[in-house]
Amino acid sequence: MNLMRRLKTLLLASIAGLIIPATAAFPATPSDDDGPPGSGRFRIRPVLRLNLDAVSVTPDDGETTVRGSIRRLRVGVAGRVGDKLRYRVERELSGDGGWRNAYVALRPHADWEVRAGNMIAPVSLEDMQGASDQSLAERSVANALAPGFATGIQVSQSGRRHTVTVGYFGPALRDEDGSATAEGYGIAGRATRLVVDGDRWKVHAGAGFERRSNRDDGRERVSARASGPYGPVVVRTPALSDVRSRTTVSLEGAVVRGPVAVQAQYVVTDLQRRSGRNVRYSGGYVQGSWMIDGGRYSYDRRRGMPETDRNKGRGYEVLGRVSQVNLNSGDVTGGRAVSVEIGGAVHLNDRLSLTSTAGVTRYRPGRSGAEQTGTVWVTRLSARF
Repeated sequence: MNLMRRLKTLLLASIAGLIIPATAAFPATPSDDDGPPGSGRFRIRPVLRLNLDAVSVTPDDGETTVRGSIRRLRVGVAGRVGDKLRYRVERELSGDGGWRNAYVALRPHADWEVRAGNMIAPVSLEDMQGASDQSLAERSVANALAPGFATGIQVSQSGRRHTVTVGYFGPALRDEDGSATAEGYGIAGRATRLVVDGDRWKVHAGAGFERRSNRDDGRERVSARASGPYGPVVVRTPALSDVRSRTTVSLEGAVVRGPVAVQAQYVVTDLQRRSGRNVRYSGGYVQGSWMIDGGRYSYDRRRGMPETDRNKGRGYEVLGRVSQVNLNSGDVTGGRAVSVEIGGAVHLNDRLSLTSTAGVTRYRPGRSGAEQTGTVWVTRLSARF
């Protein structure tokens, strides 16, 4: 076992040694759907997302384990056909694998887009921010209530100070293991408003909504892990087999002022059941970050969200987040968890980052279970091409 761990660590270190100098050979990162420079009407570029992790996990019993892991290995292509049609196809090769972004997008006008395929359902701010937009290792425990990937069609309209997206969605594309993030079919949408749009201050507000109906009684189970796939499953509901529909409402806000950014979100999910009592789960988080080297945060007006401006090269960032999720409702006792995370990031250039996140999660399975504590520390090398 020790030999295998050493070999795995050596492999990860070798990959990292190849990635770091390789980033210097690439030009600045193009936008998500643009191809390489050129005059042709058909453009295509390869896509690679790679996260190499060193992980330390200490569960409630106090026995610490340390290991290396490939958290993300996502490959694909992206590009455009002419000036109005864009496409993106990605396959995740690590973990359980499966398709991620796989869509085509038509932009008949600079402010309008029609997108069809497999994509993140437009409900949650945290879910809509991709891994490259986040410097903490994983999303919050409240993200267990977000719909995640879904297959469907959506229409988006954006202006200087607002965005509106509405679509119709079904289950996500199933991978070879037959997994999917949610059942049922229905509408989802998100609207944002840049309430304050000054040179120094930007204040963002938004709301998301999803309602899915199951043609037959669907099975619904919600679970949350501490620090993504590395920590234990801290809270989990039983599988409810009589769910008629699912409704999720998300409220979000953010403030950006130069090198400082704060964002918060509150999510409520209602399950309407045929025979049992309806249930309501809730969760939320508050997150703050600071670019300590004089860098600044920017605002993506097309997507309606704050983002880290990494196109200027090297940067240093410190972050913190407090999140919670409550899966106790009526006769359902899924448990409650509160997580506190702090982290730091060194952005070596616009393609390469080194981050470290320490998280402590206190949780109580069910209503009467004993309170437990778990600690997860993740150090990550992230590369994107």
